[in-house]
Amino acid sequence: MIAGVVGDVKTSGLAAAAEPTIYFPYRQVGGLPEIGLVMRSPLEAGVIANELRKVVAALDRNQPVATIQ
Repeated sequence: MIAGVVGDVKTSGLAAAAEPTIYFPYRQVGGLPEIGLVMRSPLEAGVIANELRKVVAALDRNQPVATIQ
């Protein structure tokens, strides 16, 4: 089943070339050791980082947010 189609994604930073990417439903692959999130905002990175940590903690306090770039 195809749920949607997206363009190539810059997974290695904004300066790197975009790469073809395939997404799988989380439950279909049996869980993952980590999950990446890419977002764009007009707000400063520090503000977004703090808000992201709050949202993750509200969903599950045991989920770490290890690295924010």
